[in-house]
Amino acid sequence: MKKIKSLDNENIKKIRSLSVKKYREQFGLCKVEGEKVVREALLIGRVKTLVIDESYEDEFQDIIKTNDNITIVVSSDVYKSISAEVNSQGIMAIIETNPVKEINTKNNLLVLDHLQDPGNLGTIIRSAIASGHTDIILIDSVDPYNDKTLRSTTGTIFYPNFVKMKREEFINFAINNNLNILLADMNGLNLYDNSNNFGTPYALIIGSEGQGVSPEIRGLKHKTISIPMDERVESLNAGVSASIIMFNLKNKN
Repeated sequence: MKKIKSLDNENIKKIRSLSVKKYREQFGLCKVEGEKVVREALLIGRVKTLVIDESYEDEFQDIIKTNDNITIVVSSDVYKSISAEVNSQGIMAIIETNPVKEINTKNNLLVLDHLQDPGNLGTIIRSAIASGHTDIILIDSVDPYNDKTLRSTTGTIFYPNFVKMKREEFINFAINNNLNILLADMNGLNLYDNSNNFGTPYALIIGSEGQGVSPEIRGLKHKTISIPMDERVESLNAGVSASIIMFNLKNKN
């Protein structure tokens, strides 16, 4: 087990660099924080390096003893320099980002078109896994390994198959595979009306927070699906809308 007290240590510099998307993609790594998520990462064998604040060394002796070969203990100052948490639990794991698998078009797909808010993305990922939407296509969207997104996923980050596409690439993919596209919008078929048959498998498309689904993707053959709401509420945010729709579609099929 290594002990590090220098902010200029090369291992620490590399870990610190994972706060930047370019380096996460370059190394195929990201960092997750907190005891629960770290223990889960260890359980499924995704951890490359464990980092523990020396102030918490006694508290995590069970983890250290069984993972001594990948553990580094750092000073509190060093830990603070690499942590994204305000109230840290003193433990983080450097994990491999999810391997990209081929999309199975027999599964229900979730497509996020230019989603930009990391918190919304984290909420959507959590709801997607809970409702059985494992394949997530990201069209020019925020990085799922962003620190804020990881915090919002509360440990479900290990399970999606993230596939990044450009809009034109997705349009070609949708046409070539004759996807049954469901487009979330304010004016569409009532999600709660059982007479509306949305079909399965489907590709549910959630648009950006400000602009909604892009005109290019709206040009694809699709069904529009909406959540009926009290007229005093203009709209719901992307995370809430996506969650409601995914769970209701799951219950319909």
